[in-house]
Amino acid sequence: MTATPAPGAGTVTYLFSQPARAPRPPEAHEDVRRAHLQLLRRAAPASRPVKVLGDGAIVVFSSALEAVACAQAVQNAATGPAGAGHGAPRVALHAGQPIADEEEYLSAPVTVAQRVCHAADDGQVVVSSVVRGLVDASPEHSFQPWHPVDADGGGLAWYELEWRAATAGTTATPAAVLPSARASLFVGRHDELAALEAAWQRAQAGERQLVFLAGEPGIGKTTIARHFAASVETQGGSALFGRCDEEALVPHQPFVEALRHYVTSCPASRLAQQVGDGGSDLIRLVPELAERLPGLPEPLLRGEHHERYRLYEATAAFIEAIADAAPVFLVLDDLHWADKPTLLLLRHVLARAEPAAILAVGTYREIGLARTHPLSAFLAELRRHLHFDRISLRGLDEADVAALVSRSTGRDTPPAFAAALRHHTEGNPFFVQGLLDHLADHQPDVDWTAGVDLAEVGIPEGVRDLIGRRLSLLDDRTNRVLAVAAVAGVEFELPVIERLGDWSSDDVLDAVERAAAAGLVVEDASHLGRFHFSHNLVRQTLYDELATVRRVRLHLRVAEAMEAVYAEDIVSQLGQLAYHYGEAAAGGAVDKAVEYSAWAAMRATDATAYEEAAAHYQRALQTMEFAE
Repeated sequence: MTATPAPGAGTVTYLFSQPARAPRPPEAHEDVRRAHLQLLRRAAPASRPVKVLGDGAIVVFSSALEAVACAQAVQNAATGPAGAGHGAPRVALHAGQPIADEEEYLSAPVTVAQRVCHAADDGQVVVSSVVRGLVDASPEHSFQPWHPVDADGGGLAWYELEWRAATAGTTATPAAVLPSARASLFVGRHDELAALEAAWQRAQAGERQLVFLAGEPGIGKTTIARHFAASVETQGGSALFGRCDEEALVPHQPFVEALRHYVTSCPASRLAQQVGDGGSDLIRLVPELAERLPGLPEPLLRGEHHERYRLYEATAAFIEAIADAAPVFLVLDDLHWADKPTLLLLRHVLARAEPAAILAVGTYREIGLARTHPLSAFLAELRRHLHFDRISLRGLDEADVAALVSRSTGRDTPPAFAAALRHHTEGNPFFVQGLLDHLADHQPDVDWTAGVDLAEVGIPEGVRDLIGRRLSLLDDRTNRVLAVAAVAGVEFELPVIERLGDWSSDDVLDAVERAAAAGLVVEDASHLGRFHFSHNLVRQTLYDELATVRRVRLHLRVAEAMEAVYAEDIVSQLGQLAYHYGEAAAGGAVDKAVEYSAWAAMRATDATAYEEAAAHYQRALQTMEFAE
């Protein structure tokens, strides 16, 4: 296969890193190699995969600033608890045009970066003059001339980055595992950030804090959490993220997601210390713990209430142990979809009397949250147990809308244009960004100096209209593939979608790639073949456009496709299969709906998620009505 420039990539920045040379016994080399890769994967954004290359690893960035920030995060992490005493690695950065061959980077800049990295000392971050030129305008970084010894530097000048370790008394942690559909521009929100900072200061003093970010879809709840996480990390904090789905995939899902990444990446010795005596109970929440710490005893079976209490105590103690090493910033996203076990566990973690450096932030939608909603009842009851703050997000003002437009387009924003945009979108960042994308596609020569009548150029009255316009830009097959994917869920996998239409696997991939280019879906970099809609509103718009009878038929076909694809791991899909067959029961899939609902209920009971088990049983009873 001929190596060719990666299409559309332009100039990229290569970060090449090798483990420290610190003397160690031969049997420790593999542990050091794994720890080094874990540091890189935790420091690099999820959209930047880490590839093993020789005796080191490489990460490729489209932004030199992002690459330099990642290099500093790696070194800070290596000097903190996640470093496990293996020493700080060597890091070299160089930039150039990528030459890709089956996803392997072969260009000369990569070879140069490898040679120079090998010549660097442990803990050094060295950059070529090309990279320095790309980031020299940033006042946040300082460089000193550096000359590689016994290494060919490609005829370039090289510099050492003066990275700053975490301040004494704190421990730096890698980048937060936060969801990112695409890069989100951040403007304004000064009052909200100030409130979070005040809560973070109280948390660092040992006072457990709980803050809710509430607002309509697209208002920026997760974006604020992501932005503040970056600030937390610069202060030596540890950021954990978990989210709720409309149809829960597992009991206590946001806690499972928040802790799973930590469990799978933390050095085993430190993990064993932090888990303590609660390992056998935590396995219920994070089964991967059994692989990381072999030999843990089986959970004690002493009745449902006792088992749930032990699980909640073990979870709270584990998070407290993490916070002892570095204050914890815990994000639980989309709590309007939370099951009752998740809410009870949140209360248990925050209501304990012992001091702990924990700030928990929960996000939820205010739209549709009537007083009869489970979350509304929980919030009312929660005030009896602990204090929490609630930040209600509203649209951006005209100045912030103007700043968002300027950062997105790279040009000044006339006040009349910002005022019109604010009027039609009410300052919802998702609406604003979507409209800008629409204008860029259809009217790149728009007159920015006047108060543009946005209605005339196709501004939608709501997000459904906006998404509909973007969908209409795609061909019919892509729209049909996306409609089927919308039935599968917010997340979908290509092997399932490929079985659901008169199209080939290449047709499906082509359609998904076109949707990704349009910003409607995003590839999951950690799972080959898995995608998710960039916003649930996109999925909901597609889903609502389907006739009821077509939805029923598609739910049945999705369930049957999942049975085939996950035949060897059907247990992991019980909740989804129960949901899809339940939605298809009106079309005759009653027996399967009852079977999977009962099975999912039993699994939920084993995980002490009794409310979820009751919901599954309730679905089984409801679907049985279709058999009458």
